[in-house]
Amino acid sequence: IGQPSGELFVRWIQQAIFHPFMRTHSSGDHGDQEPWSFGKKYLDHVRRFINIRYRILPYLYTTFYQYHKHGTPMLRPTEFMHHEDASELINKKIECYLGDNILFAPIVQPGSTGRLVHLPEGNWYDYYNHKYYTGNKEYYIDADLDKIPFFVKAGTVFPEFPLMQYTGEKKVEEITLKVFVEEGEHQSYLYCDDYDGYQYESGENRYSRFVVKKEDNSIEIRQEFKSEYIPQHDQFKLVLIGLKYGDKTLEMSVDDKEFTSCDPENIVLSRDFSKFLLKLV
Repeated sequence: IGQPSGELFVRWIQQAIFHPFMRTHSSGDHGDQEPWSFGKKYLDHVRRFINIRYRILPYLYTTFYQYHKHGTPMLRPTEFMHHEDASELINKKIECYLGDNILFAPIVQPGSTGRLVHLPEGNWYDYYNHKYYTGNKEYYIDADLDKIPFFVKAGTVFPEFPLMQYTGEKKVEEITLKVFVEEGEHQSYLYCDDYDGYQYESGENRYSRFVVKKEDNSIEIRQEFKSEYIPQHDQFKLVLIGLKYGDKTLEMSVDDKEFTSCDPENIVLSRDFSKFLLKLV
């Protein structure tokens, strides 16, 4: 209600990037609320988070599809995801899931430079610096105006688009898959269609399941899909976060064919790959 300060406007934008519908205007005469309305200091922060919004669109799009198919809400209180612990979680600070694998913790008080965050069961990575956290614990997270506490569940395959200035600015030729490495077997999903129109209703879409299996000296990533639809992107760029290989030699293969180059910083896979395998020897 009323006109926010520049600081609280930034804090609103930070949490708004995770919402299905993101906009800044309101009903009534509450003053200008465009990103540039509060001066360059705040504009730079707003720009940073709008850019993050555009990068995480494929994850948002997938959660939209899951809502459409299964009725699971996109934004979920922790009690929804961990109903067995609801009586305990309901008394925690406000944290919120986006889909299955993102947790964010809004900051709403002026002057705040951080807050306590309760990370639920499972393990988590800080989105920005990739620090690893054990779940079912509470942490104080530093969060100046250039950060909202934002975590990705360990084991997740997290898709990102190249940066754009508006949706549809250019064809999506490559999707980055950030794999937040975790021991054991985990699954994630990616939904793709033409990103416009209604052709998806006649089967022009692909819903892929990624299964990641991490053991002591190997990591395997499988992609499974049933549709014959060909998405826009031609390839995936694979980024392995949290994989510790030290001075070990890497052996990589895709669909049982060995890579000629084993550069872990430059792994590119075809759109239709079935199995990627990395071994530490």
